[in-house]
Amino acid sequence: MEPTEAEIRDEFGRRLEDKGAWRQATTLAAAGELTARWLEGHSEYQAATFTVRYDAETEPIATELADLNRNGLFTKESQPGLRIDNSAQRQYVTGFCSAEAAVELLALSTRTELVTVAHARARPAVPPSP
Repeated sequence: MEPTEAEIRDEFGRRLEDKGAWRQATTLAAAGELTARWLEGHSEYQAATFTVRYDAETEPIATELADLNRNGLFTKESQPGLRIDNSAQRQYVTGFCSAEAAVELLALSTRTELVTVAHARARPAVPPSP
């Protein structure tokens, strides 16, 4: 018996099989690879996104975003730079990376137009001493 659409996809149309891969992604590299696959159209599930595919405006930068995700920056959100009539939208990307990658991005900011804002990783709460 063939599975029904409700057994294959969630209420947003995302593939449940692709969602299962996210449960096993325990590293930044694994999350980056899954995001790259989604950007390339090889997955129909992206964590914290309620759509099967990214917005149309992302198409021109999707390949570069996939490359970033495979090279140490797990991207969370982004937008392309656009100029329409008298208005402009600045290109940006946010994400998660190792401390070493953050240092490299900060250094790159000193010699290019790249603006990097880095935040230290949250530390787990330390239980009070008895």
